Amino acid sequence: MALIHLLAVSITLFVNPMGVTVKGDTIFLVEAGQFGAPDGRVLWSKDGIEWKVYAAGLFDPKSIAVYNDSALVVVDKNGVWLVANKKALPFVSTSDFPVSTNFIRDIAVGPDGKIYIPDLRSGKIFAVNPDRTVDSVFAVPKVSCIAVSSDTTIYFATYSNPGMVFKLKDGKASILVQDHELDKASSMVVDEKGNALFVASRTTGKIARIDLFVDKAQLIDTVNFPGDMTISPDGKFLVIPLTRSGAIKKIPIR
Repeated sequence: MALIHLLAVSITLFVNPMGVTVKGDTIFLVEAGQFGAPDGRVLWSKDGIEWKVYAAGLFDPKSIAVYNDSALVVVDKNGVWLVANKKALPFVSTSDFPVSTNFIRDIAVGPDGKIYIPDLRSGKIFAVNPDRTVDSVFAVPKVSCIAVSSDTTIYFATYSNPGMVFKLKDGKASILVQDHELDKASSMVVDEKGNALFVASRTTGKIARIDLFVDKAQLIDTVNFPGDMTISPDGKFLVIPLTRSGAIKKIPIR
């Protein structure tokens, strides 16, 4: 819990921070570096102040998630990487996907051990199985970000105007929210208990909390160009990379 108490409200030192996740008392951040170059890195910190390089050599990484007790997964221009023991190793290449992918930008790991990835250009959601085979799960135009709850319910949103947030359960999708405040949704995360879903818009900078019991959205903050966010281990804060500002911000959520 030291991370949550010591992490500054806004820290500026990163080069295009894209995504963040928390594993135990350690925060991991994926940094794209200069776009169009294989200089992306995974950084880690215990206190949110001192940062060290955990892995390097990624090509425009977009998102990071905890995969299991010993590894993380990162999605970049070339596919999915397994990050463990301070190394990034190829896990699945874009050539392994059942259709051509052009813009995979988010990643989420379900309790079933599958890695879920939306591809904005093809409009498909893919599942990477533990044996590294890849299936197409669902299709919706301009799907951009994804989250998976503890009961394997999939939530996703679109990079559209207005922004649309969906729930996918047992193969059936339903719209939770459709709102111009969430135009071009770029990031989402669901809380551990599946009570609330948080969604961020790339263009408006709005961050909304969606009550999953009544499917009602409430705006909680506005930031500049949010990246892929996570929830702190104590459930009290959203932790959000601000890509253009090169910073991380935390926002109270309860």
